[in-house]
Amino acid sequence: MDQRISFITLAVADVAASRAFYVDGLGWTPEMEADGVLMIRVGEHVILSLWDRGEFEEEVGTI
Repeated sequence: MDQRISFITLAVADVAASRAFYVDGLGWTPEMEADGVLMIRVGEHVILSLWDRGEFEEEVGTI
């Protein structure tokens, strides 16, 4: 089996602060933005998904 990772999700305390770091600081380009979530393509086939911690827990359960 060819193993690979193509989607990484992190629950963060502050999406705006995370955006400031990745987008404003590192210059990475958002792939998608919505309330409480920011997705950034970090490789040819890799997406970094940053979710507001509270919204993450509502979606998938307690961290």
